[in-house]
Amino acid sequence: MKTARHLALAVSLASAGAVGACQTSESAEGAAPVAAPSATVQRVRVTIDGVPAFGASVSQGGAERKVTTNGQGDAEVPLDPSVPGERWIVASFPTARARGVRVDPSTRLELELHAYADVDDPAYRFGPPGRAGVAGTAAECAHCHGAISAGFEESAHSTSASNPRVHDLYAGTAAARDTDDACADVGGTRVPGRTPGADGLTPRCYVGDSALARANPSCAAPPCDVTATKFAGCADCHAPAIDGALGGRDLLEARDAAFDGGVHCDLCHKVESIRDLGAPGVAGKLRVLRPSEPGPGPSGRLPITFGPYGDVGLPRMGSVGRTIFKDGQLCTGCHELSVTVAPSVRAPDGVLAVDSTSTEWAEGPMAGVPCQSCHGGRLDVANAAGGEHHDPNADLASGWPRPPGAVHDHKFCGPRGERDLAALALTLDLSTRVVGATLEVDATLTNRGAGHALPSGESMRALLLLVEATCDGVALAPTGGDVVPELGGAYARKVAGEDWSRWPGARIGQQLRVVTRSGAPRDYDGPGRFAKGALPASEKGLPEEALAGVRTITAVTPDGLVTLDAPLPKGDVIVLADAPGSTPDGRAARLAFTPGFAFARALVDASGRVQAPHFMATDVLFDDRLMPGRAAVTHHAFASTCEKPKVTARIVHRAFPPWLSDERGWAPRDRVEVEVTR
Repeated sequence: MKTARHLALAVSLASAGAVGACQTSESAEGAAPVAAPSATVQRVRVTIDGVPAFGASVSQGGAERKVTTNGQGDAEVPLDPSVPGERWIVASFPTARARGVRVDPSTRLELELHAYADVDDPAYRFGPPGRAGVAGTAAECAHCHGAISAGFEESAHSTSASNPRVHDLYAGTAAARDTDDACADVGGTRVPGRTPGADGLTPRCYVGDSALARANPSCAAPPCDVTATKFAGCADCHAPAIDGALGGRDLLEARDAAFDGGVHCDLCHKVESIRDLGAPGVAGKLRVLRPSEPGPGPSGRLPITFGPYGDVGLPRMGSVGRTIFKDGQLCTGCHELSVTVAPSVRAPDGVLAVDSTSTEWAEGPMAGVPCQSCHGGRLDVANAAGGEHHDPNADLASGWPRPPGAVHDHKFCGPRGERDLAALALTLDLSTRVVGATLEVDATLTNRGAGHALPSGESMRALLLLVEATCDGVALAPTGGDVVPELGGAYARKVAGEDWSRWPGARIGQQLRVVTRSGAPRDYDGPGRFAKGALPASEKGLPEEALAGVRTITAVTPDGLVTLDAPLPKGDVIVLADAPGSTPDGRAARLAFTPGFAFARALVDASGRVQAPHFMATDVLFDDRLMPGRAAVTHHAFASTCEKPKVTARIVHRAFPPWLSDERGWAPRDRVEVEVTR
């Protein structure tokens, strides 16, 4: 009897406070008179475990109007004849799976809901997401949700546990350096280590620092992944669906769906709520509720699925509505991370924010606008099941049509996706004028569209502004103005007083770029403590730098003596770097002191390397990222040889610093987001 009773369960609503536009006029103390049966109204009584349900949401399947029950559990549901397919009534409540019954206006329908057990069962095994376009079985989400699954498969969420770069940082490896010689070239050690996503040991190139080594100081030599007992919390967000105990798991434990699916369907839709706890992921903020009640189905338990809708009546789903899937709160469960460091001026409490996307959003002008409004996109499908079975066969199993745009794409587009969100959010304006033989350029970059700082998320990211000018196709020599700071990358760096004539390893076509430093700090309006007036400019980490000149190498002797296209100007700092637009040997171009600028949260490690991964960070050097609605203006000068020179400015999104991509053998990911020509 218990099993049969629970088979009738379905979905519940978004929250206890979700009241429909057509509410009954009763109060908790008494019920309003019930109207006589009619063909346009369905009378219902809703109970939860035999007790009248006050405030339950009831609607006709496929209709937008919802009503709530009175203190006796009674409500009158308007019937909409325009909804295609079968006519059902669905009732839901935040603590119970909903139930659907066929419409029968001749009688009052009894809908008995049952509260789900609020107990997480570690013995539950997460279901696989399946593959879009592959029928699979009903145990796989893609079996029904093809369009959503197709988007998810293209998302960064789907590869969060299998991403080779994540594993390189986690274990201190360079997967791309898969021979002894390639590993030795970067000073690495190639020895057997644990294989991501599989059992056993295979040769891996160990080089540089790692999250595991930082969490396990006793790891004197690699491979730390074999002996580690602490796991740095990485899997809590990157591989949250490892079966068993939640939180504190080893990323290298991820297998099958936990590895191949990353942050997949059955994990996200088992999140019951977001907790006000510090730790991100399943160790803290994400309260995951895996089903524990015995029942039929692939898991041997009564299903439970939390989602955005409270009117899904299919028992196979066991759906319960939650507003966290609509208002953006679900995303905050992982997209916020801090690390503990020694107190400093920029982190006086010893807490260093390394991903503050959620806080930036919550404190910005778009607070309350759901993240998926920008990052989700809209699917042109009838409902979450794709819309193949609707008119005239819409029913409890296939669902009913949703309003246009109600179903979100699960690609969750960002800086790695095909949908160029930064290009939509940023505007770049150029103002140019020729004064004598000098071209003056002002560039204004504005964050007009994002609800958080740009760039946001992973702290190794940077936005580089690159400015160049030509006359009749011939490049103009830059003579002054703002430059990309040193985080843009350089092969070598020297200061005034050192020998500037010899550069071992230099190549023809590379550049020497010289800047002067006034000694004054650069002030800017950044996020949090870096906002205008929050810190003195002297503590914001950016010196005032002006380009003194750029020279191109035309010849190099074996011992590094260089010949240049013109004598070097005087200055305070000089770097060996790449000419803008070059792609040297598949590596990331070194762009330090290029005419332009950079916007980043520049974390530093103990050795002073800028844009260090968060587990290596000891402080933040500067944070001049663009907050919503804010603009930054830079100035640049070139030697002009014509009356109407052409100026081109680009905004390049750089995913990680050149020194790290070289060390690990990562292909550079520099992506032009915006390009403007005047």
